[in-house]
Amino acid sequence: MKLLYIHIEEDYKHIKAGGYYLDREFIIKEFIPRGNKKIELERNTNYHHPFNNNLNNISCIVGKNGIGKTTFFELLIAPLLWRLDGEVLLGKIHLLFYDEIEEFFYIESYINNARYWNLIVDGEEKNIYKNIYTQNRNDKNQRYDINEYAFSVMPFQMNIIFHSLSPFDRIYDLLKMQLFSASSGQIGHYQKRLKYIGIKQIEKDETSYEYMTLINLISVLLDEKSQTMFNKLGYEYGKIEIAIKNDDWGIGLSLPPFNKFSGEMQKIIKPLFTEDSYSELEEKLYFNLSADRFNDLFFKELLYKSIKIDTQENFLNLLHSVSKVSGEELTSENVIELIYKYFKNINSPEDIKKFSNKDLYEIVNISFNNKEDIAKLNRFDDNEYLLEILKSDIFLNLLKYIKRLARKGLISFKMNLFKNDKTFDYIRLSSGEKTLLSYFANILGRIRELDDIQASDSTYNNVQNKTYLILIDEVELHLHPEWQRNFIKQLNDFFTYEDNSKKFQFVIASHSPFVVTDIYDENIVYLGGKPDSKTFGGNIFDIFKDDFYVSNSIGAFSEDIIKDLSEVLYVLFAMKKGSRENNFFMMRDYFDLMYETDDKDKENEELLEDLKNYLRGNDNDKFIKVSNNRFIPFETEAFTEMQSIINNIGEDVVQNHLQNMLDYLRE
Repeated sequence: MKLLYIHIEEDYKHIKAGGYYLDREFIIKEFIPRGNKKIELERNTNYHHPFNNNLNNISCIVGKNGIGKTTFFELLIAPLLWRLDGEVLLGKIHLLFYDEIEEFFYIESYINNARYWNLIVDGEEKNIYKNIYTQNRNDKNQRYDINEYAFSVMPFQMNIIFHSLSPFDRIYDLLKMQLFSASSGQIGHYQKRLKYIGIKQIEKDETSYEYMTLINLISVLLDEKSQTMFNKLGYEYGKIEIAIKNDDWGIGLSLPPFNKFSGEMQKIIKPLFTEDSYSELEEKLYFNLSADRFNDLFFKELLYKSIKIDTQENFLNLLHSVSKVSGEELTSENVIELIYKYFKNINSPEDIKKFSNKDLYEIVNISFNNKEDIAKLNRFDDNEYLLEILKSDIFLNLLKYIKRLARKGLISFKMNLFKNDKTFDYIRLSSGEKTLLSYFANILGRIRELDDIQASDSTYNNVQNKTYLILIDEVELHLHPEWQRNFIKQLNDFFTYEDNSKKFQFVIASHSPFVVTDIYDENIVYLGGKPDSKTFGGNIFDIFKDDFYVSNSIGAFSEDIIKDLSEVLYVLFAMKKGSRENNFFMMRDYFDLMYETDDKDKENEELLEDLKNYLRGNDNDKFIKVSNNRFIPFETEAFTEMQSIINNIGEDVVQNHLQNMLDYLRE
């Protein structure tokens, strides 16, 4: 099942009325939504499917900010979650689907006007079907002829996952608003067909993005089928390591400086201590504890680590507590032994509450109240145990305990992954690499959630050829250019199953020419006008310059500066890539240079040296293409100048993209 085409009858916000392809296996010759309703198609003889058998297609929405990319996602979600758009499009939007296994066509007209369509394919009349939604029929997942019923829903084979890491995600606001006033039936419908992935949560009981990512990543890396998928990206799961942080010499309790006591405090301390006896107490308050497991010794350590008696106020509170517990009046003869005995016998956070570190006390108190649960952390290096508890509430709670304890430096937490025979801690990976892994883990995790929910619902549990329409907004967010360049390939490598039990169709919105260069031009939805250049395998610089950012919608002066800056950044990027990977294709292609001999390594080495000399100010006819660039001759100070220019650019898309390139060059 895949979405072929979406047709809107009237302009909607920035989206112009008309038809938009999501897949071109068929050419739309006619699409008449009113009167004698007619859809005429012909099979596209030039159609080529470049992706694996599980990936139906990857389409890309491009355009400047404010041109309607996020609005286009509204058009795709509203037919599933009715009235997301405030009913503006009621009866005016139509989606055409194709089940490539059964070779059936489906129509969804949002919400009505879904009958009396005529479908012609390659000159031959065909049936066109739909699904309907009703709670009163036993055959809800039956395929209906198009002349029955005026209402339609998205085919039951199709589910939607929306992904956005933007903190200003408008789809989130629309979903939240829609579900705030929804009935339980509407919320149930949303939960069964649509899942949201973002840094904010739609529903009250949803797991936060941080914890959801950890849970999903561990879950999919421990699953045999999805393990294979991650292996294609070069990652394998190692194990979780949780270590209790201990000092080699034990735990020492610091006291206030003896010579700093004054006033009333001095009157209290002077009868009890001399300077020598006070030093004796300091030496005695070292405890040789070193827990290596989450047991009674660990909890005893927590108490000692949360004690704070290095202030005069807390030290006075300690003396009161010692006297109260011992039942004795403190004297110079007994004070050291009674204090030591008091600390040896503390057993609960309540014993130290009056003289504790307030930040640590809260964590220690929570830990003591959940001793049995925290003891389960001892088994986190057992993958079978992790699989057993992954879907339970206890696992989420344990992650929260880990975060609290690690944040205060009481334990260390590592989630080890193997890549290229090396071990990496997921927590310490760059934000770009973590973002990439989170994309795949969270999408798979949401797919599993939908599968589990639908398994108990007769409407969906026997549906064949399930497809997941995965919508990703601003796919390049947090990914530097090299990660962007590899993203489509990694999607294709990753979303591959040994069987055809699941299908995926991606619609991504992007500003990145590094992403678009891997998409066939016919699979790109251009908002705001189609450029002349082709995208697939195209020169990244030309795509960047012509299709995305530099246009006469900005001032001519800033246009010249941005063009010069982007041009030299591209050249430097190509140089770095060539020297790093011995891949000089981008550089030679940009300067239209052919190899003159069979010794390509030597020619590439000479090209790199020639270009470096040129950037230092030497003439060379080979590089005439950038001869007027204001950053040549290139000097060390140019990076500082480039950064200053980037800082001043007002268009976020341009600024972020150029900043990513400059950051890559500085690595």
